Amino acid sequence: MLSSMSNVFFGYTLLSARNGRFTSDTELAAVMREYLQIISNISVSHSQVQQSLKAISNYSEQITCQVPNFYKYNYDSVNQISDGGFDMYDGGNQIYFGKGQQLVRASYNQTFSFQDYTFSTLATYPFTALMWVDGNTDGQNYTIEVRSNAGADGAGRTARNSGWLYPNGYVVH
Repeated sequence: MLSSMSNVFFGYTLLSARNGRFTSDTELAAVMREYLQIISNISVSHSQVQQSLKAISNYSEQITCQVPNFYKYNYDSVNQISDGGFDMYDGGNQIYFGKGQQLVRASYNQTFSFQDYTFSTLATYPFTALMWVDGNTDGQNYTIEVRSNAGADGAGRTARNSGWLYPNGYVVH
């Protein structure tokens, strides 16, 4: 969730490794550096969210190779992951976004444009969602929320990473 401030570009990506292995902080940092290198030459604004996702798509293999044994989950037709294994990916990666308390479920590979923000998703590897928020807002919160499950046996593991990176002069939180 993001509170109002200057123009902000933020997002979500789904990184996964085979055999229950967590994605390490080092791997996460390497992926974030790849993302920043890819989009750093794009003039980020409402109109450039889709261009940024296209650039990310072009470098998908370069991004996923930062995570050894990256697991390529299966997308289904209802904007979630369903790989048929009754595991933590089934019914997972349901993406919601919005402003204030109004969250809307996102359709994969679509862009949603509003007066003060733009949100878009890319169902490739890794899955990516990006949001651009105009800094001249009225103090509302902007949110990307991911809903998933912990698998048929409840033993699936998820992790949420948060922190600061300073690659190429950018601040990533």
